[in-house]
Amino acid sequence: MSWTDIEFVIFDIEANASKSDPCAHEIIEIGAVLVSGGAEADAFATLVRPTRPLRDFTHELTGLTNEELATAPEPAVALNDFYKFVKGRPIAAHNGLRYDFLLLESAGAQAGVPMPPELVRLDTLELAHLAFPRAGRGIIRNVDGSKPPAARSLDELAHYLLGSPPRHPHRALDDARLLLRVLPHLLLQVDDSQPARQLQRWVLGVGHHPWAEFLCKEPQPAPLETAIPVQTDPRHGAATGVFNPRDVAEMFAAGGSLMKHARQPRKQQMEMAAYAGETLQAGGRILIEAPTGTGKTLAYLVPAIEYARASGDTVVVAPHSKVLQDQIMATLESLSEEVESFSWVLLKGLNNYVDLESLAGELDALAENPNSLHR
Repeated sequence: MSWTDIEFVIFDIEANASKSDPCAHEIIEIGAVLVSGGAEADAFATLVRPTRPLRDFTHELTGLTNEELATAPEPAVALNDFYKFVKGRPIAAHNGLRYDFLLLESAGAQAGVPMPPELVRLDTLELAHLAFPRAGRGIIRNVDGSKPPAARSLDELAHYLLGSPPRHPHRALDDARLLLRVLPHLLLQVDDSQPARQLQRWVLGVGHHPWAEFLCKEPQPAPLETAIPVQTDPRHGAATGVFNPRDVAEMFAAGGSLMKHARQPRKQQMEMAAYAGETLQAGGRILIEAPTGTGKTLAYLVPAIEYARASGDTVVVAPHSKVLQDQIMATLESLSEEVESFSWVLLKGLNNYVDLESLAGELDALAENPNSLHR
């Protein structure tokens, strides 16, 4: 069975976030599409009357006004109409488990229209985490060379998968329709034939996760050793033996090989690159303090790369934060297209790694007793 054989409802909520507790936000609009055969078969939209004036931010985001909402249906009426449209089908929302479903529950409790307990709840953000376990601005490419999305918000996923520009204003029915366009791409990612994807689907299946019904069934887990990408050991090239700190500093000068991509020569950056190169060549230590805007990352990475290539040694760069680590990795990826070839590898603390033998044991135990997995 394919996901196109399942009838379900994709919905979105616009809310007046006038209080810090998300459960206290007031629903001001519900939009939904009935999905049948993988396409929109029907649509539902209603405004909902709030009890508090709209925040300026909410008005700017949605374009809705207090005057429009003053004559909108009461929450009880809107919720009843929405659940009549749903008719017990599974419902899906982006970040639904942390927001939309919570809002339906809290609004329903106040209006005396409880959310039907039998409704299957699907969160497309969970699916996005499976499809793109790595996401973020400035994050380096995946091991297969693909670039991860900048984030897993609906706007960012739509831009990454569909090339869609950011939306303004945000309206519930439009957002539900956009999610319907994004959803097949997320499912296609997780339905890939790669062993890692097969293993994902098998875990979802034995765990009776609601998204498992939308994906290919996996009767057996893929062997763990086939699901782990094989990492090639970085190899040192033959040492060139040629390293001149002043030549490295000249790369940062006007007309230098690094003065591309709208970069401008900076005297302090050239000086720092020269100091870093001289210290690497002579050994010893140096403490450099440089203000914001110096271009420090390039000023120590480029000498480190050139010194490693010349000497055949390994240079270790140990930043003090993950943010700086990500910045360094992104810079190295960029530099790989600007300077002579070099290899690099990212090492993290032990808490960032999984023991494969332990993981294999957990998967074996799950195969023997599928009921041991709980969401």
